[in-house]
Amino acid sequence: MRSRSGFSNSVTLLSCLCLALTACSSDESASSTESASGSGGSSGSQTTSVGTTGTPTEPTSTSVPTGSDSNFTDSGTVTDTATDTNPLTSTDSNTDSATDTATTASSTTLDTNTGSSGDTDGTTGEPVVCGDGVLGVGEECDDGNNNGPGQACLAGCTPNVCGDGDKAPLEACDSGAGNGPLDTCTTECALNVCGDGVLGPLGVEECDEGNNNGDDKSCTSACKQNICGDGKVGPGEACDDANNNDMDECTNACKTKICGDGIVAATEECDDKNLVNEDACTNNCTAAKCGDQFIQPVANETCDNGPQNSDNGDCTSTCLKGLCGDGLLHNIGTGLEECDNGENNGPGQACALGCKLNKCGDGDQGPGEACDDGNLTAGDGCSPTCKPEGCGNSIIDPGEQCDDGKNGVNSDACTDACTVPACGDGYLQVALGEQCDAGALNSNTGACTFGCKTNKCGDGLLWVGKEQCDDGLNNGNTKACTATCKLQICGDKFIGPGEACDDGNNIDNDTCTNTCKLAKCGDGMVQIGEQCDNGALNSNVGTCTLACLKPACGDGFKQVSNNEQCDDGNGSNTDACVTGCVNAKCGDTFIWSGKEQCDDGNLVGNDLCSSTCTKPKLVFLTSLTYNGNLGGLGGGDGKCQTLANAAGLGGTFRAWISNNTKNPQNRFVQSTTGYARVDGKDVAKSWADLVDGSILVPLNINEKKVLVGQFDVWTGTNSNGTSTEIDCAGWLTSAGFPNTAHEGRNNATNANWTNTGLVNGSICSTAQRLYCFQQ
Repeated sequence: MRSRSGFSNSVTLLSCLCLALTACSSDESASSTESASGSGGSSGSQTTSVGTTGTPTEPTSTSVPTGSDSNFTDSGTVTDTATDTNPLTSTDSNTDSATDTATTASSTTLDTNTGSSGDTDGTTGEPVVCGDGVLGVGEECDDGNNNGPGQACLAGCTPNVCGDGDKAPLEACDSGAGNGPLDTCTTECALNVCGDGVLGPLGVEECDEGNNNGDDKSCTSACKQNICGDGKVGPGEACDDANNNDMDECTNACKTKICGDGIVAATEECDDKNLVNEDACTNNCTAAKCGDQFIQPVANETCDNGPQNSDNGDCTSTCLKGLCGDGLLHNIGTGLEECDNGENNGPGQACALGCKLNKCGDGDQGPGEACDDGNLTAGDGCSPTCKPEGCGNSIIDPGEQCDDGKNGVNSDACTDACTVPACGDGYLQVALGEQCDAGALNSNTGACTFGCKTNKCGDGLLWVGKEQCDDGLNNGNTKACTATCKLQICGDKFIGPGEACDDGNNIDNDTCTNTCKLAKCGDGMVQIGEQCDNGALNSNVGTCTLACLKPACGDGFKQVSNNEQCDDGNGSNTDACVTGCVNAKCGDTFIWSGKEQCDDGNLVGNDLCSSTCTKPKLVFLTSLTYNGNLGGLGGGDGKCQTLANAAGLGGTFRAWISNNTKNPQNRFVQSTTGYARVDGKDVAKSWADLVDGSILVPLNINEKKVLVGQFDVWTGTNSNGTSTEIDCAGWLTSAGFPNTAHEGRNNATNANWTNTGLVNGSICSTAQRLYCFQQ
């Protein structure tokens, strides 16, 4: 569907839909109203309650017989569970001699009339019902019949969580807001037991210092405060015989009779003969220790809350004030710490300064974060999960052909540069038949050729600095270029072009001279094996060579007398001298290596080989259609590449689409050899010709060389290759109006080929094609 100016088509469609719904509602209302007259009587009463935002539930129907005949009264009541309850009651009275049966069915209609006239129903849609096992709008969960107390999902379709007062399947207990110290249930919904470090209910636990509990500690192993008379010698007690005899060795105050006399008895830890509890010896003659509720600076104590001491509290189990950086999580009492790793607190650590957890978005790159830009905004280089956005994040970002997370394998479907493997990308892909790949350094004159093959003698490519020559299959020890890619020279023992003999020595009076001529050649007489002999006039460029051979194409010498324009001594038709010893030129059907891209034997265009023997870049219209959610620019490029690969077109293809930052003008490799459809027809002579507002032929041929009738094409691009910025949210949405994008027309050769204007923009749910350009 295409959206036009004013969107009149959309308004008309909505109007028709409303009229259809009204007609259907009126029909249903009419069928539910009955009117007659007779001797019998029936009364039907139906009440429907509709909230302003809720949905009605199914009414209940009750039938009660009255009188001696078959007439009865039906009563139907519909109850609305929404917050607004404005009941509307309608009563229909009918008199009929026949039996009248009224049935109230599940409905979402609102009865607004009274009497025998037709009712009007207002349809509100399928109601959301908690407990139907379907997660509806406003519900956090719905397990159907499994909803309820003690279940993972409560009756109100909210999750059963710790602290809500309802024990969930994985909770040991749940006292709701009462969870925590002094309750039978902890804040983690675990049973509060002696030794867990959490003070239990009054009357059950008097104290609880966790691992510090003990019969010799301020809090006993039974979680009772160690007091004098319990039979356990605790902090501050010199003894405890658990009796009421104040005359024995241990008094009822748990002191020995001699404590305070300045002499340390066997039952005393100390005796400083003073009444100061804050020094090294208490008034009970016990050594100062943490947990005795006395702050003793001599023991390096800064606090002592006795049984309330806790490593998580204001005063630790070592009687030091809970401070950020002490390595103890201070989150009880006045403590607000989220973490505390001691000396490991700080920037870049799991626990940041101030004992706050290092979180994604706080601007501090912590452990497990690859970046942290201080926000949770996507698209700014650092994702909301604190991972870099770009190549290697396993997401195909704009400009990427693929992204497999930089897995270190460049021979799979995606290289670590987020490009599809191809010769020239600098990565060796053996599976693609590559022997080497030096990337931009690939050269037919270097170690790695443009075809990603190792340059070697006999491949027809001259390896500069390594080879003197290379005529490919024409190499040979009797040819101008030997089998070892050395230039044929007299004295190398190989009889090459222009040589009558070659004995490899410096003796000039043997059967083969130092000029590689037979002894008699040059004596002016034609000998056996000689074709000619002009004596001193013999010349390799004359009518008789120095080997007494007549001029011949392929002898390695240019002889004007033989009508030769050149002679490189080989049979190769890919160099500067081709068959017939004529100079290579465009149109001779031979592709001159390194000079020509093609040669089809003519000097005309529109056949994929130009008059200068260059190949234009290919352009095609996709055979498939897509909605506006292309997966961004990279997704559009990928669709073009997939179709090009399937059609065997070769090379890299990108889609002619733009977003608000990237467009063909700044992301395409601009061709200097022009553009042509895959059927050979020239589209433009160059990039400048392509973006001048018109093209030579319409882009209506797909990658399979099939003509496509008139069709709209997603572009979001002006005729000069820049962005229109109307692009389905960067080609990431297929939603309907108001999401639109600019389009082109595949049968146009003016600017409409890429942009038919705002009035012809289409909504993003429309299926359209793409233009694909070879790079």
